[in-house]
Amino acid sequence: LPASVVQLRELMCLRVDYRTRVPTGIGSLTALEELSDVSTREAPDVVEELGRLTKLRVLRMTLWKPSRRQEEALLQSLRGLHNIQVLDVYVTGGDCSQSLDMVREAWAPPRSLREFHARAMNRYSSSLRLLPVWIDAPATPRLAVLIVQLQELRQQDVEALGRLPALR
Repeated sequence: LPASVVQLRELMCLRVDYRTRVPTGIGSLTALEELSDVSTREAPDVVEELGRLTKLRVLRMTLWKPSRRQEEALLQSLRGLHNIQVLDVYVTGGDCSQSLDMVREAWAPPRSLREFHARAMNRYSSSLRLLPVWIDAPATPRLAVLIVQLQELRQQDVEALGRLPALR
């Protein structure tokens, strides 16, 4: 992707292949409503710029061998995405286990969240230890699609899922 793409200030949708290197400065695309298939493999600092994309409604991304710093940056960025409706995070490379637990515990999604995906490359490891604490009817009334890999599913999690009015 040419570095000049960051000059397209009115760009609303950017879909790239996960192997595409996204240039530094992607956070200046403040009109973006969709950013799909961006990966930290070729652009490890992209998570730090996501928080400036406050109009983002759809975010689909791959975290490549996420470091603690990247996990913290992702959490901080997600806190600024008040319009997010679809969040799809795929974790790959190295040990993927529990790499999204910080999001599970410390993020409060906006009520507009309709889809949440948290998956890992290896089916024997999961990006989440438990169901996110914010999965409940009052916090996520519009959540209709939930695709997660968990290490453990508890009875209270099943009950919480049953209370989600829009879950299909």
